[in-house]
Amino acid sequence: MPSAVPLRCMLISIVLGVACELVSGRLQIWTYRNRATLVSNVILMFGVVQGLAIAGLVGGNWSLTDIAPLLFMLGGVVGLIYEGLNEFVVHNWSWSKTPLLGLTRSRDKAAVVGVAWGFAPVAVAVLARTPMLS
Repeated sequence: MPSAVPLRCMLISIVLGVACELVSGRLQIWTYRNRATLVSNVILMFGVVQGLAIAGLVGGNWSLTDIAPLLFMLGGVVGLIYEGLNEFVVHNWSWSKTPLLGLTRSRDKAAVVGVAWGFAPVAVAVLARTPMLS
C-alpha cells in the first residue's frame, strides 16, 4: 500500500468531519460543551480513527466491494462505543430538542448516529479512490 493512502484518507475524513459539524451546527442537532471537544472530534474521531486507522490502514489496498462491509461494521461499532460513552459517561456534547429522524430521546439519537458512523470510513475509502482526489 502506498504510504500516501492512509494520510489521504485522514485528510479526506477531516474535511468530511468539518462538513458534518457545519451541517449539524446549522441544523442545531447537537451542541458541544466547548470548542476544544468539537475540534478534537473532527481531528481524532473523524481524521485519525475513521480516516487514518479504519479507511486508510484497514481499507488499504483491498477491493472496495470486498472491504466496504468490514469498514462499515468497524466504523459503526466504534461509533456506537463513542456515542454511548458520551451519552452515559462523559457528556461532552448534548442533543437538542429537535427530533432527529423522528427520534426525540437522546439515547435513541446516540444509537442512530453511532451506527451512522459506519458510513464515514466507507465514504472516505470511496473518495480516496476517486481519480480526481488521487
